Amino acid sequence: MSSVSSGALDTAGLARRLQATLDEEIGARETTGATADLSLDGEPIWSGASGASDPVAGTPMTPGATFPIYSITKTFTAVSALRLARSGVVVLDDNIARWLPGLAYAGDVSLRQLLAQTAGVFNYSLLPDYHADVLARPSDPWRFADFVEHAAAKPLDFSPGTGWNYSNTGYTLARHILEQATGRSFGALIEQTITDPLGLANTRGLETLDQMQTVVPGYSTLFAAGGSQERSDVRSLYHPGWCGTGLLAATGPDLCRFFDAVFDGTLLDENERSQMLTLTRVPGMHPPAVEPSYGLGIMADPGAPQLELGHGGGGPGWNLRASHWPSFHGRRLSLSVLCNHDADEAWPIGRALSDTLSAVLTGLPAPGPG
Repeated sequence: MSSVSSGALDTAGLARRLQATLDEEIGARETTGATADLSLDGEPIWSGASGASDPVAGTPMTPGATFPIYSITKTFTAVSALRLARSGVVVLDDNIARWLPGLAYAGDVSLRQLLAQTAGVFNYSLLPDYHADVLARPSDPWRFADFVEHAAAKPLDFSPGTGWNYSNTGYTLARHILEQATGRSFGALIEQTITDPLGLANTRGLETLDQMQTVVPGYSTLFAAGGSQERSDVRSLYHPGWCGTGLLAATGPDLCRFFDAVFDGTLLDENERSQMLTLTRVPGMHPPAVEPSYGLGIMADPGAPQLELGHGGGGPGWNLRASHWPSFHGRRLSLSVLCNHDADEAWPIGRALSDTLSAVLTGLPAPGPG
């Protein structure tokens, strides 16, 4: 099921080609179902869905369904920090000792380095104890003090500013600082700085198990008994508090609107966008990225034929992608793919959709699924 808005590309043929691509991709992959959205030059051009929301009940996925967006939340965190810095609520280059005086390295690490993943803070996702506790008590998450004790209190992986590592712990500390600086919960400060100004009615914080019931079912074998491969809906099991970084729920249309607003000047001015896009090359190779890089809460590939910006997300039950191309065949493109199974499939599905749109814009035959 899908729809295409009015405009130069408002044709039934475009909708059929995009929907056929999505259907073929879902049919060829593990994921239960997905929604996908595209906007071009700031205008929504297509919203589609394929597969099942609830395969047991036979409920189809519907466009505009709400998903937990996992690490795509980091882009919201960074944008919020930049907007708070504009008004002097925080100073990105100040050290974090004011907010976290108990950390041995607090006088050497800045909020900017936490957001850029250049602080060297150990990543709690690498801890066997973290994963063991998620499995043993998925509904009873660590508190902030636990994240500090188990991960943030460890020695730095490198001297701040001299390297790069993906650190969920670093974003846990950044979330805490922003909450302390504003006196608001994470969800409330995102509302204040982003969703209310943009009118994003379907983006909100997830902080309780009850709130997890408001999102589309998410399927995983992670909590299956006896090592079976049976998929189960994790919403009643997995507490969002296990995401120490903070967790938002959003729809595909809201994500496209958000990324459009980040880069069209609505949310960030030119200087703030320049700060966000001051990139550090990520160590190693991460195909299909040519030059995988990271800014402030943003993944980037400046070596790609067309610069791609965005962020991915994944965890128990869901896998997600949001991307923005400042110049996609001369047009501004935002894309989201939200899957309700935790196989790592949102990125290749997104590539297939962008390839199909590229074929439409350039008049080439659309590529097949893959």
